[in-house]
Amino acid sequence: MSEDPSPPGPLIWSLPEPPGRPTTTLSRASILRAALTVADAEGARALTMRRIATAVGASTPMSLYRYVGSKDGLVDLMIDAVYGEIPLPATPSGHWRAALEELSLATWSVIQRHLWFGELVHTRPPLGPNALRYFDFRFALLEPLDIAADDMTLITAAVDGHLIGAALQLAEENRMRARSGLRTDDELAAAAQPMLAPILADGRYPAFARWLAARTTTGGVDPVEWTLTSLLDGITDRLELPN
Repeated sequence: MSEDPSPPGPLIWSLPEPPGRPTTTLSRASILRAALTVADAEGARALTMRRIATAVGASTPMSLYRYVGSKDGLVDLMIDAVYGEIPLPATPSGHWRAALEELSLATWSVIQRHLWFGELVHTRPPLGPNALRYFDFRFALLEPLDIAADDMTLITAAVDGHLIGAALQLAEENRMRARSGLRTDDELAAAAQPMLAPILADGRYPAFARWLAARTTTGGVDPVEWTLTSLLDGITDRLELPN
């Protein structure tokens, strides 16, 4: 998303949606759908008001501002739409650890469809209705642990940091693959071989060479899920929480 030198705009939730006009099909919903389509296909950097105006069939970018207030308002809607896709049970049930892990993996599944979320989620306060329902559910499943609010903050921040970091990494990797035209792991390995060969022949990095020679695959293990499990193991031990 291109840099905007203007001051941050107000949260979209404080701006009532204007009534529709008979001469246009524009609405917040149609603008949001167009923005999600562009960002999902092309990433956050493609998200400009001009690009969205073209996608939604608006005559000028300025016509969008009547509905979303600013580009910030559009981002508010997009962030909240992602939170709205995460399935939430009616009430937290079962063991806190299993419930939090299930919720986190469901969140990751949604984020993978919208990798731009990792770049934009911290650019605006996530205070839309879907985000607040998500946060409320997550704190509700931690409340029975009878731990301090600050500890709840640390737990949720650790999980969010892991998932958002994974999204940023995957988005950047996808951009690299698109730039290079190397779409598969085998193509990447073949392209790297000419660079790796002299390094391995040098003999100064024996541990690196042994690791590279021995490495095959992760054996079907999802690294995001593996790291999440390890993270929750550490949190459980550190805070002496029930397993």
